[in-house]
Amino acid sequence: MPDFFRGSTSLYILNVAVGLYLYTNIVFHHFACAFTPPGSPSYCPDPGRILGEKVSMVDGRKIYQFSYQLNVAPYVYYRYCHTCKCIKPPRAHHCSVAGRCIYNMDHYCPWMMTCVGFFNYRYFVSFLVFLQMGCLYCLTLIFWNMDRIDPVERNFILLTSSLQSSILDISALSPTTYCFTLALAASISSGVLLLWHMYLCLTAQTTVDFYVNLRNRSDARSSGQVFKNPFDEGWRKNVRRIVGYVPWYKIIFPSLHKPPEPKYPFELTQRPDTSQLSQLDV
Repeated sequence: MPDFFRGSTSLYILNVAVGLYLYTNIVFHHFACAFTPPGSPSYCPDPGRILGEKVSMVDGRKIYQFSYQLNVAPYVYYRYCHTCKCIKPPRAHHCSVAGRCIYNMDHYCPWMMTCVGFFNYRYFVSFLVFLQMGCLYCLTLIFWNMDRIDPVERNFILLTSSLQSSILDISALSPTTYCFTLALAASISSGVLLLWHMYLCLTAQTTVDFYVNLRNRSDARSSGQVFKNPFDEGWRKNVRRIVGYVPWYKIIFPSLHKPPEPKYPFELTQRPDTSQLSQLDV
């Protein structure tokens, strides 16, 4: 490793510092995402009080039946989950893998072994960012020192003779080549996922929201209306709602700060006033 920096002690120390910084952030955000609960609605013993209920007469008896959905704004609604016996706030969805409803559910991540939702989404995106930075840093070091790598391995790295290399030839290569191969594969796979989530962050959507909004946009177009994402407040505020309104050093260094309060509360203590909401808006 010292030879990679052509005998420069300062460059060697700088590399160690950058490497430790990236490694610490990758590990921290991975475990923070895996062990931070994404958030779930609590059990609601009386959903009719929040969602509203209607009375019907059956055989001279009053039958109370509560509504299963409450619209509070255009394309914004609270719904009842029969499985969890709870009221799902806007953007919450039931995860069949986890067996519970998740606030701002994005997806179930098998690598994290948990759902990615409201309280751990920042950790997930930060993990992708630092993983991508670490991979690119590793690839940069290898290409920067290409002239110091064995010619056979250099050809392998440059993909000029990889097709002719046998399994035995590959197994004899140095850790530098293995590092290059792993970093390149991780950079491509995580890079595609990172670009997707950067788009979602900038547009105030989750993966589930994206498909829900596609349907809403199609329904609005068929009725001659224009769909607007009710949670999109501009890309700056959208990003801030994920990283938080915190100093810059809490964004680029490991931090356990919580995300800002959602635009619509997760738990309703009373039924909101929806008298001004027309049927065309929902």
